[in-house]
Amino acid sequence: MIDVLADKFPDITGIIHYEDVIADPAAALDIAAELCGLAGPSGPLPDLGDDRGCAARYLELMAKALKDPDGG
Repeated sequence: MIDVLADKFPDITGIIHYEDVIADPAAALDIAAELCGLAGPSGPLPDLGDDRGCAARYLELMAKALKDPDGG
């Protein structure tokens, strides 16, 4: 849905992917600040950690369950 909004209203919407926020929080914050007409960050940002890929095992389990919903 956000892709549709971004296409229809490119001057007032933006898309920042979670992976981009984790990879470069300052750049992501600059994008959001610019969209809102605000100044970018003036100091250090907190460490956000990096949990990208943490759901991979759950995705495997869900895919397996969907292939065999009876578990047998």
